[in-house]
Amino acid sequence: MRNHVLSVLLLLFGMNVNLFSQTETWTEMNRGRKHFFKGELEEAERCYDKVLALDSTNNRARYNLADTYLAQGDAENALKNYKKVISSAKNSDKPLCAKSFHNIGVINQSAAVAAKDPQMKQRFLQEAIASYKDALRIEPNADDTRYNMVLCMKQLKKSEQQQQDDQEKDDTSENKSMQDEQKPQNDQKKEDNKDPQTEQLLNYARQKEQQAKEKMKPQPAQRVRGKNW
Repeated sequence: MRNHVLSVLLLLFGMNVNLFSQTETWTEMNRGRKHFFKGELEEAERCYDKVLALDSTNNRARYNLADTYLAQGDAENALKNYKKVISSAKNSDKPLCAKSFHNIGVINQSAAVAAKDPQMKQRFLQEAIASYKDALRIEPNADDTRYNMVLCMKQLKKSEQQQQDDQEKDDTSENKSMQDEQKPQNDQKKEDNKDPQTEQLLNYARQKEQQAKEKMKPQPAQRVRGKNW
């Protein structure tokens, strides 16, 4: 009898603890949302951390925490938590996974805009496009995701074309520079390769040509000497 009563008491105690835990989870989630929409991001972060301390499998709390990190500009922690949501909720909450993929795409797209190096920009855009595609496989009718993906594709194409144009300009400039450097060398080689005897004959030919031109010039009429009969 005592064992039976003890079992009932333990069961009731367990139910009360579980109920308290659920109530606290709900309370902290609600507080977190309110702090987030008020812009009190650090407070929101603390609330979601409390929820995850009570239940590390709470994907909604982890997603909200990732959003909070993203709003604070902490892309690294945001990415880490979005990826955890995708890994944990891929079979239980696909819409939440789709949103996580979408936001990973946003992070990479933003990084591409800030990137100065063309290759880094293109890599971020390619990763963003891949994330948007993953999101659309889950939620094919997500217009925001599709819009962002198309925009990324245009940005990627523009970046690749710009890089190609810049490379062609660099090649043209390099070729011209090489030609300018080689020209004096070629002229010098011509001078060095001249045969002295040939040069002497050419000079002689030029002199004869000049004499012939002088003879062909029209001469003034000579005055006739003597009386004019």
